Amino acid sequence: MQFHRESATGLNMIRAIRKDAIQVGERWHSGNLIVAPDAIVPDWTPRNMALLDERHLEAVWSLEPELVLLGSGSSIAFPAPRVLALGPVRGIGMEVMDTAAACRTYNILASEGRKVAAAL
Repeated sequence: MQFHRESATGLNMIRAIRKDAIQVGERWHSGNLIVAPDAIVPDWTPRNMALLDERHLEAVWSLEPELVLLGSGSSIAFPAPRVLALGPVRGIGMEVMDTAAACRTYNILASEGRKVAAAL
């Protein structure tokens, strides 16, 4: 899926996604990653939502987002409720959606200047 939104200068914007990779700017990333307007964390380790736990989210928290978008692949899959509760305890919103929706939402929020992180 190709995104045709103008990129905001200096921000990491998601340009396209495929089943096996995500394009951020001009670079393709395979495997899971975290994207924030000013940072990319490649090779993020959880392989699916069932395996997501607090230690995986430490990389997300280090970016100090106000909102985290969890992309769950081609369909929506939720992590354990205790994992979803970790964001609000820190004052961070958490939303779960399929990866394509997470990418689109990330681009909109990042272009608005929001402190968002997409964990994909």
